[in-house]
Amino acid sequence: MGLGPIDATVYAVTKKCWKSGLGMAARKRIVLELFGRFPQDTAYAVRFWDGEERRFGPPGREPVFTVSFRHERALRALFGSISLGFGEGYMDGAITVEGSLEAFLRLSNAPEVQERLRALSFIARIRIAMMVLRQRSTLARAGDNIARHYNHGNDFYTRWLDERMMYSCAYFRASDDTLERAQEQKLELICRKLQLREKKRVLDIGCGWGGFAIYAAQHYKARVLGVTLSEPQLAEGKRRVAEAGLTHLVELRRADYRTLTEVPFEKVLSIGMFEHVGLEQHPAYFQAVDRLLADGGTALLHTIGRMRPHKGDPWVHRYIFPGSYIPSLGECVEGIAATGQTITDVENLRIHYAMTLDHWRARFERQLDAVRAQGLDDRFIRMWRLYLTGSSEAFRYGGLCLWQIVSTKGLVQDAPLTRAHLTHEQRVVL
Repeated sequence: MGLGPIDATVYAVTKKCWKSGLGMAARKRIVLELFGRFPQDTAYAVRFWDGEERRFGPPGREPVFTVSFRHERALRALFGSISLGFGEGYMDGAITVEGSLEAFLRLSNAPEVQERLRALSFIARIRIAMMVLRQRSTLARAGDNIARHYNHGNDFYTRWLDERMMYSCAYFRASDDTLERAQEQKLELICRKLQLREKKRVLDIGCGWGGFAIYAAQHYKARVLGVTLSEPQLAEGKRRVAEAGLTHLVELRRADYRTLTEVPFEKVLSIGMFEHVGLEQHPAYFQAVDRLLADGGTALLHTIGRMRPHKGDPWVHRYIFPGSYIPSLGECVEGIAATGQTITDVENLRIHYAMTLDHWRARFERQLDAVRAQGLDDRFIRMWRLYLTGSSEAFRYGGLCLWQIVSTKGLVQDAPLTRAHLTHEQRVVL
């Protein structure tokens, strides 16, 4: 898709700014033009280090938020990459958002703003490509990528996740469900989609702290092998399995799914792990799942995704999920189809993830003193706040989805005729 005439002008001027060091006044004009594309039903303001301020939206109303650039470097950084420039500036306190961060991120997800961002961030494409090459989730590098995100310590995640420590999208049957209830409902939903039965062998790829494995063993008497690359997760997961008295049904292991040589499993799933695989490793993932899945077995893929392919966000790649790639629905479907499996169910839990993130963010904000006591500084806190808030707004107003895709190896003849087995009232007969 080519650039429109306005986008082409912004692109050309921005390129001059980056190459020739065009004056700060020109940079201000470009940034104000971008802010002027925000939906004008909300009052907001932009303030610069020299006192210059511009207000937008309905006249006479106080700004819902004010974005402040505290020095020239903060503005100049945007012209290498909007995402990295803003994200790093916010983390460092060089860019502040007074008022509602949620409102700012919501407006920034408007389609017309995203078009301008793509025009302004032409350098970001190069940055993303270079990061992806450096962070590819090969067998040698995958563990390091996982450690970057999950090795903040179990105590950190315990403070704002639910009791089962499920670090993935919950499932809300009502808007006032607690996070604990919604996460349990998610686990039950997955078990029903897998048509789980007693004594069935289950492989959980990227098992986290063992939440699903424990639930499946407790409620369905399933025999579960969970694999993770995170040592802190593994240690805590094993402790929880032992505490629940389930070591005869659940084994957690530090292993890469690509190296497993087990007897095929009746059920194979991954919950919130596929995002870490990386696009170039998609074939290896789907081939491994198919190899480890018994004939007639069922696989479930629970992953953040998009409707269309997207290169990704350089700030997220650098600071949050190195080596990650958010797949499109088409890329997931093509990967499954390449193995010869048959897709039987697809669901998008987009709003459920936004609600999950709202719970996480509220819990995180209540735990700031404890987070600081762990040695995590204000820069980290601002980084995590931006990550949780930005993700929530992207699920509500941006391009993020949450796919649950069920497939079978072979044409299974006893599949349910309807989706009634997924409802709260009717449960799979064991």
